[in-house]
Amino acid sequence: MIEEDINKNVNDLFYSLEIPKKISYNYPGLEYLNDEFPTLLNENDIIHICTYNVNVLNKYPFLQYFLYKPHNETSFSFPSFFYKNEMDLLTKSMSVINAMCLSYYKDTFFNYKGYIKEDNCVYLFFDCSHMKIDTLKMTEYNDLWLVIIDEIINYKSVCGSPIDENVVELFYNYEKFTYLTDDEDNHHQMPIIGYSTCDFKKLDFVATFGIQLKNDFLGNYYYFNVYEDVVNNVTKCGIIRCVIFTDNMKIIYDDIDSNKISEWNNNLSLLFDSVYYTNPSLKNNIWAVKNDNQYLVLSVHINNNNK
Repeated sequence: MIEEDINKNVNDLFYSLEIPKKISYNYPGLEYLNDEFPTLLNENDIIHICTYNVNVLNKYPFLQYFLYKPHNETSFSFPSFFYKNEMDLLTKSMSVINAMCLSYYKDTFFNYKGYIKEDNCVYLFFDCSHMKIDTLKMTEYNDLWLVIIDEIINYKSVCGSPIDENVVELFYNYEKFTYLTDDEDNHHQMPIIGYSTCDFKKLDFVATFGIQLKNDFLGNYYYFNVYEDVVNNVTKCGIIRCVIFTDNMKIIYDDIDSNKISEWNNNLSLLFDSVYYTNPSLKNNIWAVKNDNQYLVLSVHINNNNK
C-alpha cells in the first residue's frame, strides 16, 4: 500500500512538471554565405574565423560571437591568420578554433556554414552552438570572449575595451547577421548588455545562482547599470556581466525636480516588465527587470582594484 502511494506520488509529480519547450530559431545572416569552402585565394589574404553561438538557455534565443583579444592588445577582433599557398585551410581553421576554445570550453564542436570574401579578407563562419561551457569566470587575461550583438553594434566595446572597427563594420554592412527569427520570420528579441556587482568572494555563487532581487527606488527588481557606472562608482567588488530581456519596457527620463519616480511606483509599475531609468544630471543609467528569466549571467569578473 505504501509502495503504491509512493509510485502514485512520483507519477503525479512527473506529469505535473513543466517540460521546457524547444526554442525554434533561424539565422537569416547565413543567407549571405557561400556554403562551399573558398579555393581561389591569394597569398597573404587575411582569413578571419567568425565563430558564433546561439544561446538557448533563457526565454529567447540570442547570438554571441567569439572575439579575441590577446593580453598585449587593446581591442577585440576575430581570430585571424594570413593565407599561404598550398595551405590546408580547413585544417588550419579547425586548429585555430580548437586552440582558442581551450580556455573555458569543455568540448569543442562546430559546423562550417560558409564564407564571405571582401577584397583580401575572407570571413569563415562556424556554428559553435553545441559547445559546453566550463566556466563563466573571466579576467583581463582571458583572450577569448563571447560577445553579444548589443556590445558589437551599439557599445562597440566589451567591459571598456573597444571592438575592432572592421568587426563592427561587418555587422553594419550585413544587417541579417545581427538577429534571429522564429519560424514565422518574426524577430526574436535582441537582449541588451547590463552589469551588476557583488562581493568578489561571492562570484562563484552568483555565476551559478544569479543576482539577488533588490527592493530599491524603482521597486522590487533585478537592477543593472552600464559598465562605466559600475567601475567608476564602485570599488572592491565583483562585476557580473549579463544579458537583459526588457520585454514591455517603460522609459523614465528624470531630473532633480521631477516626481516621475513617485508616479512610477504608484501607478505604472504593474503595467510593465522592466524600466529604463536615466537621470543625466546625476549620470544614472539603470535597467530594472521584474523576473529572473529576463536576464542571464554571461560572465563574472574581479575588479582590478581588488588585486
